[in-house]
Amino acid sequence: GKFAKTPRASFLMAMDISVYSLIAVSRHAHPLMVAAGGGSIMTMTHYGGDKVFPGYNAMGACKAALEATVRYLAEDFGQDKIRVNAVSGGAFKTLAASGIGGIKTMLHESERRSPLRRNVEGVDVGGTAVYLASDLSSGVTGETPPQSLMPASIKSTRSPPYRFGGACMLMAGPNNKRAAAMVQHNSSIAGSGAAAILVPGLARKF
Repeated sequence: GKFAKTPRASFLMAMDISVYSLIAVSRHAHPLMVAAGGGSIMTMTHYGGDKVFPGYNAMGACKAALEATVRYLAEDFGQDKIRVNAVSGGAFKTLAASGIGGIKTMLHESERRSPLRRNVEGVDVGGTAVYLASDLSSGVTGETPPQSLMPASIKSTRSPPYRFGGACMLMAGPNNKRAAAMVQHNSSIAGSGAAAILVPGLARKF
């Protein structure tokens, strides 16, 4: 349908699930991360928050708001050595993706047009998350590094876009190799809307 016809209730629900959830969980995790000496917060976003994807509609507005939220949280938490970033994961096979109409066509076109002639896989997104959770990205915050193998030409395709669920957040304290490994191991849930908090001595899923 048309974006302009989005019902108010549906729009508010989408914003609450996709955007405010990051604020709420980050606020509660903040004291734990401060006690741990800092850490990294991540959320999943989509290119539809930057460019128009036909049919993405309200979720595009949500992802734009989510990326702005990442920047503001990065400003709030930076003095506490807590970095906040988003990962733009692209389309890849997950349980959540299987419910998207036209996803097979999108994956096929993505693979065909990719310079590497393959689609994004969970390990690709997991690797980016491990980088953001580690000290290798100690100077990176408030950013949205893309994890996409698609060239610019496919960005304008009219194929149905891949939709992520609620804010997926991963956290790890400094030099926490176990947390980084868990991030990579759990990369397959990245599109489901599940959230994971990882700080030294703490591992919980919400």
